[in-house]
Amino acid sequence: MVKIKNIILGTYYNIFNKNKELSCKRLDICNRCSDKTTIKKIGSICNHCGCILNSKTTVKQEKCPIGKW
Repeated sequence: MVKIKNIILGTYYNIFNKNKELSCKRLDICNRCSDKTTIKKIGSICNHCGCILNSKTTVKQEKCPIGKW
């Protein structure tokens, strides 16, 4: 249930540009990681958890599945 809540929260934060400072720091780390895939019109996806990184990185409670942030 927490995962669904965080997906919705991350999507909301991404759409309305919330927690951008946190997201930018995390995305900088993700963008240097070889464990991501970029899909046109969606963006970067984590190969470990399958999350859309533009949304996941905005949620304070979320963590990198391999411990990078």
